[in-house]
Amino acid sequence: MEISRYINPAQYLPIVYKFWRPWEKSKNPGKDDTDDQVSPMMKIFLRQYQFKNQFRLLKNPLFVLLIILLAAIGFRLYKAHYTGIIYDEVWTYEDYCQDLHIAVTSYQSTNNHLLNSIFIVLTQKVLGGYDHFIRVPAVLFGALFCCAITYIVHKTIRSSLLKVIILPLVLMNWFIFDLTYLARGYALALGATFTGIAVLMHLSSKAETGVPVSWRVIFFLIAMNFTALGSMLSSLSLVLNINIAYGLLMILGSSKRGEKTLIKAMGRLGVIALGSAAALYLLYQHVFSNMISLRHMFEVEPFYIYLKRVLWRPLLYTDLSQIKFNLWVYNASLGLLAFCTVICLWASFTRLKSRKGCNPIFSNPALLILLLSLAVLLFMFVQSMVFGFSLGLARNGVFLLSLILISTGILMDRAAWALSRVKFFPLLLRLACTGVLTVMCFRNLPSRRAVDIRTYDWGVQSAIGPLTRILHQIDPYETWEIKLREPQTINCNRSIRYYSGFGYNIKQVKGDAYDLWVYPEHPPDRRVVYFAQKRFADHHCCIVVNVAAFQNKRSLLYDLLIFGEK
Repeated sequence: MEISRYINPAQYLPIVYKFWRPWEKSKNPGKDDTDDQVSPMMKIFLRQYQFKNQFRLLKNPLFVLLIILLAAIGFRLYKAHYTGIIYDEVWTYEDYCQDLHIAVTSYQSTNNHLLNSIFIVLTQKVLGGYDHFIRVPAVLFGALFCCAITYIVHKTIRSSLLKVIILPLVLMNWFIFDLTYLARGYALALGATFTGIAVLMHLSSKAETGVPVSWRVIFFLIAMNFTALGSMLSSLSLVLNINIAYGLLMILGSSKRGEKTLIKAMGRLGVIALGSAAALYLLYQHVFSNMISLRHMFEVEPFYIYLKRVLWRPLLYTDLSQIKFNLWVYNASLGLLAFCTVICLWASFTRLKSRKGCNPIFSNPALLILLLSLAVLLFMFVQSMVFGFSLGLARNGVFLLSLILISTGILMDRAAWALSRVKFFPLLLRLACTGVLTVMCFRNLPSRRAVDIRTYDWGVQSAIGPLTRILHQIDPYETWEIKLREPQTINCNRSIRYYSGFGYNIKQVKGDAYDLWVYPEHPPDRRVVYFAQKRFADHHCCIVVNVAAFQNKRSLLYDLLIFGEK
């Protein structure tokens, strides 16, 4: 038994009070302090107690979750600064972010996430001298998303061990991670929607007491709808279900306070609907017709194909040489999830059958997340299979992956809790779930340097930024001529043009008169000279040095090769 849980020497041992807090004056200055002398053995005891107290914080799951949260935000800041700007980001900046009028009236492609473009225009006025300023809004909302996910995981999962696994599984998944710092609308929508879910969970705990929803919540909900749908319309399924949950919360809380309060709640729901519709109309009024005309860009595909692209590839599509092991881990996690789901359904049915009742839906955050996930899946199924609307690209479903991963942790946690009376079984189940999820987490970590959306060539595109900065550091006055391997790296041309606009002496050339050649894979000729081969391995490309171009610049070639080995 740990004595520090029951005995506090500073409070219950007056004889050592002077030693414990030497900076405080004695409470009885006129009294003889001969009894306050501390023996050597008591000093050893106090030092050991103080040493243990310093490490008790490390055992607290909140402290570990905070460390994971800070690491996730810090790594996003690092990659947002280091990783090069990719084609889609440059496309957004060059075509839609020159001024506010263009941002809200131009819509030649779906690449214009309107609210994100507006934030980029405003950020340029403050941080326009920083070459990666276009990512600042996404990074801020990405940090907000991380905080919301941490709160949701802490409130919905009871097991400290599963909390520590589920949080990095969501925050450090390569698919979710990269989309929460790139200069697109995904981070804005994720930050807004999951903050709305976190606030909903906080308010749901007060539903039983009938506490009315304040006007601050009304304005927050309007702002959430405007931010999420203004930056990514494909988040409609999640936003709509969040609003339905808020509406049920208002009605549930107001029905216990009388008919007049219920009428007020219905009026506030109308304010939310009208306010959100008015704000979105003002944002999209100039581009709505163009958006309708571009709906043919996305093909309508079967719902299960879309789920495979959203829920299968981000958790499995890694190194093809290890695909069998990844597939085994994925199948093991599906088996455990199915088993835990059956256990949870059995426990719920048994509780209802025994007439013990169950907790109201809104007083249980875990059940709220599960029902929200099911509602989003049902809405997307109806949208795709019944009405025939396209769900868009796979990356548009990034919010669904976050919900499913959290729901997986909830089901595994509650299954172990439901079997708590069975000896050793909950511990074994938690260990099995933790082991599988830990392996899945480490198999799907983001790349250290590159944008790691593996279904595109974004990794190669993100190499232009680090390459440009390194060459500028070697010789800022030299004009570096870069050749691209076409057609594999043709999308890097916009990145080169982007960095040349910030004072970097770099340009794209064709033919044999080049300094460096961006190659998507290792060239067949083994006699070529590589530049910083290890550094650019994460980008799935290599940089080939044209030694013949440096015949009259031997010192520059020497600096180039030496710097590349660092």
